[in-house]
Amino acid sequence: MIKFIIEVNFESFDIVTYDNAVAGILPKWSDDDREEFENDIADCTSSGDCEEALKYILNSYDIKWACNDNLDETMRKNCEYIYSDGLENEPEKFDDIDTCKLYALWDAASSYFYNKEELGG
Repeated sequence: MIKFIIEVNFESFDIVTYDNAVAGILPKWSDDDREEFENDIADCTSSGDCEEALKYILNSYDIKWACNDNLDETMRKNCEYIYSDGLENEPEKFDDIDTCKLYALWDAASSYFYNKEELGG
């Protein structure tokens, strides 16, 4: 199973993979693993409904959620900050941690995918 980390920081979610981690934290990926990961992350950033792609990653990958504070509370606050549009109609939207994980993964996948593209990856 492919393993990666999502760092939960103040107002951001960041993906850490074998390629950008401190040596020894994550196992080395095969070329097939890397290609699979890149394709799955790309599916999470497509326009339109990508909920199934996000759920696939959440259910199929070994994800470690890393945070220096209370993980659930920090995730909720980050989601409320990042996705504040529309919360007037759904103030309880991020009460469920599974919903937070979907939005956190979507944000982290988008950042990872588009930052990689900007760097010529």
